[in-house]
Amino acid sequence: MYNTLVYISLAAMRDNRDQSPQGSQNATRRKVLAASSGLGGTVIGLSGVTGQVAAEDEELTTAELERSLRESRHVGLRPKYTERREALLEGINSVGELDESVTVSRDHPDVYFGELQNAQAPSGTYCKVAEPGAWRERDGPLASDHDYRGEQSVSVGGELGCTSVVGTDVCAFAEAGIELSASTDLKIGGELFLDIGLTVAGQELTVSLAGFGFFVGPSDRDGYCFSPNINLPSYLPEGSLDVCGDISLETRNGGSEARIGVGVSALDVCADPCPVVSCEACGTVVSGAITLYTPWFSFPDL
Repeated sequence: MYNTLVYISLAAMRDNRDQSPQGSQNATRRKVLAASSGLGGTVIGLSGVTGQVAAEDEELTTAELERSLRESRHVGLRPKYTERREALLEGINSVGELDESVTVSRDHPDVYFGELQNAQAPSGTYCKVAEPGAWRERDGPLASDHDYRGEQSVSVGGELGCTSVVGTDVCAFAEAGIELSASTDLKIGGELFLDIGLTVAGQELTVSLAGFGFFVGPSDRDGYCFSPNINLPSYLPEGSLDVCGDISLETRNGGSEARIGVGVSALDVCADPCPVVSCEACGTVVSGAITLYTPWFSFPDL
């Protein structure tokens, strides 16, 4: 029933953009660097501690990408708390020190890398550098070891768009794996694994942001925001990602059928190519809202 891997192009997704208040809330945080990057006022973002520097004009390796992620203070927050991110993370040594009300999921999310790591990726892998397009050949998110061809699971992925950072084109995609485990009336719950990937300078970088629970209905959404550090290829070695979105549910035919939406309402890519002084520049891939929808399925009795 759910044995479908769906890829949706940016053109097809434009009509599905979510104009909910989440988008405007997420955009507020990204105004911080709007005037600092020298890219004509279109570049915005917020970065944390940067990772190791890759040599100029050299290809990035998975080991270098993994090393940069290890240095990240990466944790999933609910969108309304993103403006307080630095204050919330100051002085803490584990995700468990955060109140569960500020993080995504009913409990704390599983964070697979960084200084605040609290879980191991079930598959043993949370990042990868590959040839462009390699993500389309995978059966689901990197960190998951789940078979998404089962009766109560589905994966969905799609391109998100492109931007330019210091004259370099950066394109992004997302892939989510959804495992359904609970349903009550018109609400569905389960676990979601989320990958964000970038194609830069002839290389494809994929990072499994986290695994987290959700419980949504037609009028309820579960929001998320993640901000990992990430090395970029060539002369854009130090960087960060900022991504926010939500999980939603739509029903039809009197509630007998449903589909899950994985929304990305904000996605910025930042890089600091200067070896001595900070000269961070950022590009916006998503500034409104793009939603990747699963196929319609019979509302499950779980």
